[in-house]
Amino acid sequence: MHTWAYFEKHFPMVIHALKRAGKAGTLAHAYLIVSTNSDYRVEFPKLLSCLAVCNDPAEDGTPCCKCENCTKVLEDLFPDFYTLAPTSKAREIVIGKDTSDKYSAVV
Repeated sequence: MHTWAYFEKHFPMVIHALKRAGKAGTLAHAYLIVSTNSDYRVEFPKLLSCLAVCNDPAEDGTPCCKCENCTKVLEDLFPDFYTLAPTSKAREIVIGKDTSDKYSAVV
């Protein structure tokens, strides 16, 4: 898995802006992650979530990735962390049992 330091090295402007927003308490409620690299699409949202919920961030705003909240996010156990991704070539994201379900949605 790529670390926070990896993304900070390869995408410094994005990470700097996100850390500033995290320190200021102005992170958005949702982010759209777009990349041709499937590893980035899976790993970065977890690290970004750590930025929002970390109990022990560094002075510059970097998440520790070791506290209880960060560990839960990284292990897919954090209750308020959801990732939506298409599961087929149709690029549909189906929520619920099926599309005829009253509570289903296709995004």
